[in-house]
Amino acid sequence: MKFEIQSNQTANHHYQLNRISMIRAFLLFTGVIVVSLSVDAQTDSLVGSGVVINSAKQLYDSGKYELAIKELLHIDPRDTNYVYSLSELTRSYFENKQYDKTILSCEKGLVSSSPFRSSLLNSMAKAYAAQGNFEKAYSILTRAINEFPFDYRLTYRYGVILYEQKKFNEAETQLFKTIDLNPFHSGAHLYLSEMSMLRGQKVRGMFSMGVYLALNNTMNTQLVILEHFVKNELTDEYTIPPSPNSFERLDEFISAKISFEDDYKTKIPIDLGVVKQYQLLFDQLGEQKDAGDDPWMKF
Repeated sequence: MKFEIQSNQTANHHYQLNRISMIRAFLLFTGVIVVSLSVDAQTDSLVGSGVVINSAKQLYDSGKYELAIKELLHIDPRDTNYVYSLSELTRSYFENKQYDKTILSCEKGLVSSSPFRSSLLNSMAKAYAAQGNFEKAYSILTRAINEFPFDYRLTYRYGVILYEQKKFNEAETQLFKTIDLNPFHSGAHLYLSEMSMLRGQKVRGMFSMGVYLALNNTMNTQLVILEHFVKNELTDEYTIPPSPNSFERLDEFISAKISFEDDYKTKIPIDLGVVKQYQLLFDQLGEQKDAGDDPWMKF
């Protein structure tokens, strides 16, 4: 009988030990699973946010701004890509004409120091300008240019807003600052050419549109506009006030279409206005007197 009692006690003791061991093993297993899931979740979050941003960019490029916005709103504020996502979100909000949300997203992104600060300031100024609050836009851009003096995107944005307000001389100054920083910024050349054409200034228009087309050689619409311009066929020439012009004499030669006369021999046998007028431009350019600080002459 005593043997049976001792056996039962021993069995019970072993049972308790086994039970404790199982509990410990279970807790250890559970801990490993939790840690593993936590690490996986963090990794997935980082990888996932990059995938989401790339997906949103593709949607943006396709003009699907609302879908891009929905994608970007999934990214958690604690994510390391959050400010990056905000910089992309502002672009979609702007194109979707949600200017208040553009500004709000910029403000959120500017709270933290990041490589996207300049881009966010640019987007904010653009949104304020779209709302008609030009003074606020200029204030933001002035501050941003002081902070990032070599960021050509800021001077370009300043120039575009001035152009939209029909402040053409001031716009020209900012656009030349842009190509001083980035000579291959095609947008700056395009705006300079448009202003020159509206002023009826042939040499400047041909210079700037020529550079634009060299950088964008599939833009047939702009090539057609240039052809009409050199043949005096644009109806909106001289619709904005002229600016001081160092090329007036050469403008007169081009406007007179001397290159279209029968005795003017072109080196390239193609019967197009741009071919003939550009040859005339370069033939006569060497006769042009130095105009001092004229940015057109310098460029």
